[in-house]
Amino acid sequence: MLNLGFAAIPTFIRKINAKQVDSVKPVVIGCYRMYAGDELGRGVQKGGGKGGHVRDAGGSLGKREAALEEEYFYRKNMEQLNDFKKHLEDEVNFHKEQIERHKEALKRSLKELDEID
Repeated sequence: MLNLGFAAIPTFIRKINAKQVDSVKPVVIGCYRMYAGDELGRGVQKGGGKGGHVRDAGGSLGKREAALEEEYFYRKNMEQLNDFKKHLEDEVNFHKEQIERHKEALKRSLKELDEID
């Protein structure tokens, strides 16, 4: 586990479980990409190149390619977040079932104890 500290964790992940989100695996967080420059896909020497021939050329195709790439990573990030949420929900349901089983076992044991006395 990578301990990042509470401030380094994005807000949308903090909302999942506000109590214990001090350490989150980087796989769960996903990939955050930072680009130099003000606009993606503008071309080499303009802050949007170095991503293949289409993005190096710039123009509308470069911007479209950059937008598609960002959309892919956004969807991938949301997919990972949904998988993580489903995993947590499954874990909560499992623990609730275990609690019920333990309550039933406790009742049986108390009943047997009363029968012995």
